[in-house]
Amino acid sequence: MSKELYLKELERCLRHLPAEDRQAAIDYYRDYIDDAIANGDGDESEVIAKLGSAEELSAGIITDVAISSLSSEESSSIQDDTGRTDKKVKSKHNAATTIWIVILAIFASPVALPVAITLLVLMMVPIIVVASVLFAFFVCMISIIPSSLVLLLSGISILSSQTGNAIVLIGNGLTSLGLSGFIMLFIVWLARAVARAFKAIGRWIVGIVSKKREKV
Repeated sequence: MSKELYLKELERCLRHLPAEDRQAAIDYYRDYIDDAIANGDGDESEVIAKLGSAEELSAGIITDVAISSLSSEESSSIQDDTGRTDKKVKSKHNAATTIWIVILAIFASPVALPVAITLLVLMMVPIIVVASVLFAFFVCMISIIPSSLVLLLSGISILSSQTGNAIVLIGNGLTSLGLSGFIMLFIVWLARAVARAFKAIGRWIVGIVSKKREKV
């Protein structure tokens, strides 16, 4: 198989990755093949044969991108089966993209479908549960703010004529606004905790996937 045909097949296998990661991998292996030929490691077909099939190589790339996405570092190396790691790849992804890449890594790994589904459930269940809690708190906060403002404005409007009632209304309004602010801070704290937990779960799952790859 020629280099261009191999890279075209590799790109097809990586079609579900974000475009930036996919293009980085293609560019890396294009340079890798050219360098290997120039260094006398074999002709085009021999170098490609050492890399393995495009499907096998793509599984490793997807796993590496998943690890990179879960890393706190801004960049990570793409590593091929020969151990070469001299190309840096940007790894900044949002949470949704990271989840998707981890899912791709699970199903690209050489594990049985029931095992892949089990790993996927282990990752998704806590995310769904916590997301539901965050949504509930967010709705609660949204419902508190308008009523708090109404109380506050009502108190201000009658401050000169009904001072006692106005103070009660203003106090209740400020208390409610304070509570909504507390809820907002709690949501931010919980969201960060969820992000850390997701990274931990993701690293554990991707670690299982990597070990499965090494055994094949």
